[in-house]
Amino acid sequence: MYLDQNLTRFQECSDSVIQWLHDCWVYIYNKEPEKMQPNPFYERNDVLTKEIVEKVITDIEAIFVKELEKYMGYHRGAQGVHASQILVTPALDKLPYLAKRYIVKGLDRILQEYRVEMPPPQAYVGYDGC
Repeated sequence: MYLDQNLTRFQECSDSVIQWLHDCWVYIYNKEPEKMQPNPFYERNDVLTKEIVEKVITDIEAIFVKELEKYMGYHRGAQGVHASQILVTPALDKLPYLAKRYIVKGLDRILQEYRVEMPPPQAYVGYDGC
C-alpha cells in the first residue's frame, strides 16, 4: 500500500494510527478485550484473512519490542516513568483472535483514507544502454 506522501497528510495518518493503537491499548489495559469486536460488515473483510491479521499483529508487536530495546530511555521519559520501571509491549499477539481482527480492521480503515496510487517508476537518467 502506498500512502499519501504529503507531509501534512502523512502526519495526520500517523496521528490517527497512534490514536487507534492507544484506544485499543486502553481496552487491553482495562482488561476489556471483549469490547474489541470487529465490524462484521466491513467492506474489506475478504481481504483481511486470518494470515494477514496475524502477520500485522506480529509485525506491530515486533515494532514495540524494537522500540523498547533501542529507545527505552526515550520511552520512559515520554511516559513520565522512573528509570527503574520496566516498560513492556502491549502483548497484542496474546489477544484473542477477534480482538486482533478489531485492531487490524481499524488500522486498515485508517490507512485506506490515506492510500494513493503508486507513482509510475522513474526511468533511470543517464543510462545509455551500454
